Amino acid sequence: MPGGFHPFHAGHAALYQSAKAAFPGADVYVAATNDTSDRPFPFQIKQKLAQLAGVPVGRFMQVKSPFGAEEILAPYN
Repeated sequence: MPGGFHPFHAGHAALYQSAKAAFPGADVYVAATNDTSDRPFPFQIKQKLAQLAGVPVGRFMQVKSPFGAEEILAPYN
């Protein structure tokens, strides 16, 4: 689930939970960058808000580009 998450909020958490429910047993990740050039929230704050909203540690991933999250996709063929 790619996005800017400025900030991560209840709507994002609902999308994450919907994806998990729609694809039981699948690896569902949230992909975000640490780019603060145009937006105010660094990755660490986004990650903390996501965890508080119920996204498990290890499922909110820092990536270079959330729309081509190679850091997440690399282990899958």
